Amino acid sequence: MNSKMPETQAPYSAVLVLLFDSLPFINQSTLQKEIDTLQHGSSLGIVSLDMTVNETNGLFGNVYLGSHNIQLVGIAAPYPDLGNILQSAHLRPDQKQVLSGHRAHVICYYQQLDTSGVDQFIALYSLAFALRKYNLRGVANPLTWMCQSVDMLPSLLTSGFLESFKESPAASMMLWLGFIRFHKSNTTVWFATKGSPLFGVPDFAYLGKSSENEAVLDMFGDVFTYIYRSGAKLGVGHTMQLGENSYLRFSNVTEYADYLGDKTLVIEKISASNINKHP
Repeated sequence: MNSKMPETQAPYSAVLVLLFDSLPFINQSTLQKEIDTLQHGSSLGIVSLDMTVNETNGLFGNVYLGSHNIQLVGIAAPYPDLGNILQSAHLRPDQKQVLSGHRAHVICYYQQLDTSGVDQFIALYSLAFALRKYNLRGVANPLTWMCQSVDMLPSLLTSGFLESFKESPAASMMLWLGFIRFHKSNTTVWFATKGSPLFGVPDFAYLGKSSENEAVLDMFGDVFTYIYRSGAKLGVGHTMQLGENSYLRFSNVTEYADYLGDKTLVIEKISASNINKHP
């Protein structure tokens, strides 16, 4: 593996949905003050606003955190797709209930395609942190199928967490990135990642037993980290040796494409004799 992370550009831009009791009236000086409290705040630069609409019944415009351009679209109504995302979120029932009780939402679209997925995520979650005192209940990520409650935001933006995230986004597989489960039967589960293409890595899926949760999470993390660090390209039919005695083959999704994603690579465990051989 390379010791230095490649400067991987995201193939598409990140999105984050902020869930409020009511739409905020965004104030530049307040945002700047909150950004400055973050340990990495100085790296985000000066806050500026270009708001076309900034009212309690609607919100539209752009927030700039230095060179980061984030477009905001705020609607005084609940986010219609939250129910689907909440099912997969790694939150307690009481936290999910708080998020589901929101009455307004702001969709934050990161605007630059030439920025790394890591920097996009840090900017979006930093903006969410800066808006947390406007009766923010939490955030939902429609690309990763993850949610976070408002009280989780400070710990997600500490220097230690961000350093591990920069080292490999797989460190946040159950927080910022998505690690989800679809039950095929009482004992058989499709495990899958969501949001990996933001970091130049395919999403992966694996059909296994419900008891394999931790082992599959580790496998996804190891494969993701290797691809992210090395810049290797994976495709259907490719094989990989993972560790000393784990061998994998990658194939197309053949079922539940609406949930797993038609571009997701399915991981199959194979024997050593089948490495570099097509099925």
